[in-house]
Amino acid sequence: NYTLQSQLPANATVRILAEEGRQYLVYINNWHPGKKQREEQIVSPSDFKLPINLPSGNYTCNWIEPTSGLRTKTIIKNHKGGEYIFYPSGITQDLALMIKKD
Repeated sequence: NYTLQSQLPANATVRILAEEGRQYLVYINNWHPGKKQREEQIVSPSDFKLPINLPSGNYTCNWIEPTSGLRTKTIIKNHKGGEYIFYPSGITQDLALMIKKD
């Protein structure tokens, strides 16, 4: 099992697709159909954390900005299993996080 708890800009949502134990896709949607525009609030890393329970092992992770395609890679070595906290650089738009067990 994995868990997700986070602090987000107002009206943002988080969705996770998981092949548990192998790979995970987290999508942070900073817009809603009933809303006329995106939330322009910038959330700093100290205000935003994304804890996810992961099995033990090594992981390759990529933060992806869908509008620009910009990727930021993170390597997790020798994770003992349990909660791992991810910190994005900030959020004013949608973000995706791909987590793949090596």
